Amino acid sequence: ENDNGNYRGIEKAVQYSSKMRRLEIALHQLIAQVGGMERVKATPLPIVYVTHLRTFLILYLLLLPYVYAAEWGFFTIPVVSLLAFALLGIDGAAHECEVPFSKGRVNHLDMDAFCITAMDNITQLVCHSVDMYERDSKLEHEPDKVRDALENC
Repeated sequence: ENDNGNYRGIEKAVQYSSKMRRLEIALHQLIAQVGGMERVKATPLPIVYVTHLRTFLILYLLLLPYVYAAEWGFFTIPVVSLLAFALLGIDGAAHECEVPFSKGRVNHLDMDAFCITAMDNITQLVCHSVDMYERDSKLEHEPDKVRDALENC
């Protein structure tokens, strides 16, 4: 009996240790991802690049009707208008994606809500784990601590 109880205790300790190791790995991966997001946030496009791109985009769109007017006639106006709408829309979308976490923009990524949801999920998993541990081991030692933890969930 005593050997069997020790074996179960060691088995649970190994399971707990492996769970903690997986949690530590996931935490390190999360920290790496947050670091990547911080780098994206802190690295805007160089102004020279943006200015160069927009200048040539506008020049292209302004010269396009002169190139195709003889060939397309009056259809040049709607075709160039649609092309301008598409290309300027892509430029606008790129401008919005440049700073994805800025709260002052309409299309920002709400990282606060994401973090709150992640924290709620982690709390739920921890409470579930405590509940399963209590049911599994039928704790005869320290049942008050487990009950207190479950009440806080």
